[in-house]
Amino acid sequence: MEMNVIKLLFSGCCFLLPCAWGQGIRPWSYSVEIVAKEGTKLGGDSGEIIIFDRSSDKAQAQVTVTAKPKFQADPKGEYVECTAERKYLWESGGGISIKDKHAQETVCTTTEESWGKEFEINVKVRSDIINEKTERANAQAAKKAVAPLIKIKSATFSESGGGNGFIIVDKFQGNPVPTPEFVRDGEKTGDGKSPIGFYAGQKPVYKVEFEVKPTSLENITAKCEGGIFSTNEELFEVDEEGKAKGKIEGTQIIEKKCQSGPKDKEEVKWSFSIYGIPLACKNEMKVDKYYVLLDKGNGDRPWKNLLSVAFDKWGIDGAENSDEFINKLSWGISHGEKYYENINPQEGKTDSLYIKGKKRPLVISIEAMVDACKTGKAQIICTEAAALLQYTATVLGQGKVSSREVFWKEQDPKTKEEWSDGHAYCLYKGMVHNPVPYDSGPRNKGEKDFIDQEIKNTNRSEFTIPRDLLFNFQK
Repeated sequence: MEMNVIKLLFSGCCFLLPCAWGQGIRPWSYSVEIVAKEGTKLGGDSGEIIIFDRSSDKAQAQVTVTAKPKFQADPKGEYVECTAERKYLWESGGGISIKDKHAQETVCTTTEESWGKEFEINVKVRSDIINEKTERANAQAAKKAVAPLIKIKSATFSESGGGNGFIIVDKFQGNPVPTPEFVRDGEKTGDGKSPIGFYAGQKPVYKVEFEVKPTSLENITAKCEGGIFSTNEELFEVDEEGKAKGKIEGTQIIEKKCQSGPKDKEEVKWSFSIYGIPLACKNEMKVDKYYVLLDKGNGDRPWKNLLSVAFDKWGIDGAENSDEFINKLSWGISHGEKYYENINPQEGKTDSLYIKGKKRPLVISIEAMVDACKTGKAQIICTEAAALLQYTATVLGQGKVSSREVFWKEQDPKTKEEWSDGHAYCLYKGMVHNPVPYDSGPRNKGEKDFIDQEIKNTNRSEFTIPRDLLFNFQK
């Protein structure tokens, strides 16, 4: 059999193949295979899928694919592979078809609208087969591809939402705020800025939900990076509606101190991968505020406005133990509010602004007082200061703080006018905390020394035995 020589030219590639033209049978066949860059060619039940990556929410998705030609030299199935491969930079799109004209690299661009869709890459390649006469051969290949679109839809932190965060009450003895969470794209619950609460010494546990497109994706892998919200990589199954959700646990135990956040460098971002292929896109989860308490508080229901005042105004942030917490709290109250002594001549007010009547236990409007503290309009007396310290310390989880009071007779040294007077303060672990302005907050004295050294003077007499001061906290 006479052997003819066929010279194949393929974008600069030249080699020789034996051929049997004399028998009238074309001895070769030509095809093309699509190969993605390393790590992006996937196998699965639905066939090979190429993942189109995204570098950010506003960037083009792209991946490089190669059209690799293959030649069958004879009917026995022996293949000869050409080394001259076509490279294509594919950017997010669908239903793309091109005809290659010996270009070394072709760029195909579509719009952001195709993200989240499943489509097919269809590559057509034309080659010139040169022998006694020039022949043109066309080959093509198609592969399934996706330009994934994944967003963090919501994150729920409260116990009612599936996490171990504590419930925050919006008003005293009122209803919890809307479930503390991050909600994306204007789908807000309540004001959308509900604070998140955790207790120190725990790993945060919370529930997340992602929106995944296209819905043909079976699962995704997600990982959070950002302070106390950081997680390991977790696998989430994608349901028929394109939702992927589940409960996750943080990787680190929250530092054992009361604190608020997020901190300056605590950017909460989620990164994703599909079938083991990392995606460059990252989704930010905007957490407006979180609070961390040392211990569980009164009824495990801290009050939203009280948390804001305690952390943001009274400066308890950073306390590492209960003693430091009480010191910071009493100091903060003493420096953060305005005081008057039972009678305020400028306003013509007598007695208390927030204590209702003189019944025992004293009925006090803690909500009105804390709201006034938050707006900077609070005017309080020593009894209210003691109540505020006692209530706040209890709600924020620092054990029992007792309010105490002592009375005496007082005489004006000039006029000899005499009247009854008294003072209220707090006891914590046997030490006096006296959150009034002339005391600067925390004390390191026992009750007897405090009264003997701070309260008694030559104009006062007939001191009573100190007794507990009881409150009925109401609206």
